[in-house]
Formats: sequence, C-alpha cells, structure tokens
Amino acid sequence: MATKAKQPDEPAAPRAVEDGGMGELEKVRSILFGEQIRAYESRLAQVEGVLNGRIDALRGDMMERFDAMEASIKALAGRLEERLDGEGAQRAGSDAERRAEIAEVGNRLQAAEETLGQRLDAVAQEHREALKARADALMDTLTARVNELSHNLQHTHTQLDANKIDRVQLAAFMNQLADQLKGGAADGA
Repeated sequence: MATKAKQPDEPAAPRAVEDGGMGELEKVRSILFGEQIRAYESRLAQVEGVLNGRIDALRGDMMERFDAMEASIKALAGRLEERLDGEGAQRAGSDAERRAEIAEVGNRLQAAEETLGQRLDAVAQEHREALKARADALMDTLTARVNELSHNLQHTHTQLDANKIDRVQLAAFMNQLADQLKGGAADGA
C-alpha cells in the first residue's frame, strides 16, 4: 500500500513543479539557452529587417516596373489612337476623293452620253437624208420608166389601132374585090 500512497503523491509533485516551476523552468531555460535564444532573436530580427528591406525594395521595384509598364501601355495606346485617328482622317479623305472621282466619272459618262446622242441624231439625220435622196432617185427612175412604158404602150396601142384600121380597110377592100369578082363572074356567066 505504500506504493499506492505514493501514487497520489507523485502526480502532485509535477503539478507543483508545473505551478511553481514554470518560473523556474524559464530560469533554467534562460540560463541554458538564453544566450543562444538572444543570438537567434537577434539574427531573426536582422533577417526580418533584411527581408523587410528586400520586400520593400521588391515592392518599390515592382511599383516602378508597373508604373513604367503603365506609362508604356498609355504611350502605346496614345500612338495607336493617333494612328487610328490619322487612318480615319486618311480614309475620310480617301472616301471624299473616291466620291469626287465617281462624280467626275459620272459627269464624263453623262457628257459622253450626250455627245453619243448628238452623234446618233446626226447619223440618223444623214441616213434619213440619204434614204430620202435614194427614194427620190428611185421615184424619179420609176416615174421615168413608167412614163417610158406608158409611151411605149401608147405607141403600141396606136400601132395596133392603125393595124386594125388597116385590117378593116383591107377587109373592106377584100370584100369589095370579092364583090367585084363576084359581079364580074356573074357578068361573064
């Protein structure tokens, strides 16, 4: 039982050490590791200071780079905007030039159409006059031919009438001769 009695006492001892020993444990640690801890804390503070300095330097460098990049992008955007404005003005000028060229071509076409219309009218008038002259010449030729044929027909008609008269006269003469022959034969019978 003595061992059993010690068991409740043993946990109480570490508690006492823990309760009151915390300060002592710190003292022991401080004595054993104090110098090393202070050296580590000093090195850690130096490293922290160096890291903070480097972080600040990197932050400053990054800010400078971002500012430079932003300025470069703004400058590029400005140049692009100027170029686009220039191209837009050039296109507007080109469009105006094209419109003027199209208007000029339209005017030329209209003038050519008018000139062609006048030429066609003149050629048509010349052809009308030439056709009229040919028609008049043909009419004169036909009139002369009709007159000639009419004259020939008249002449032929006159000859036929004369021949008819000659035949009538010949027939009368022949009848008279026949009568005479009949009468002479009757006298001689």
